[in-house]
Amino acid sequence: MKKVSCVFSLILFASVALVSRPGLAADDDASRYVKLLGNTFELQIQTLELLVASETAYRENAARHAMDIVSTADLLTDTIDKIDLASSSMDRTTLKKLNDATYIAAKDLSRAIKYWLEGEDNTKVVKAIKTLRITCDNCHGS
Repeated sequence: MKKVSCVFSLILFASVALVSRPGLAADDDASRYVKLLGNTFELQIQTLELLVASETAYRENAARHAMDIVSTADLLTDTIDKIDLASSSMDRTTLKKLNDATYIAAKDLSRAIKYWLEGEDNTKVVKAIKTLRITCDNCHGS
């Protein structure tokens, strides 16, 4: 019990130390947020790939995951407006253009999922996922 209390105290102390330096924490938090947003996007795509590739009881959730991808693409738009591009090799206009393509690809994927769930084969969904991944690679490289 004493060990758990000691570990908890250390974690609490570290958390307070980070919060007490808002400038440093804010930069780290912004960077972490952008990374988490990208990871969320990737996990949603992987989830759809799984649902489309196999028969599963969770198949109907594909539409909700597709909507989440569209929502995350929209969050990326907001992020581009706020992110510090000092270390980026791209300007904001280029990033916005690339993100617009990602948003359109996400919407197309959502439509393809709808048709697939209505009984079409998964060909359009597979193609839409590939197109979406290409838009990701256009910004992040492969």
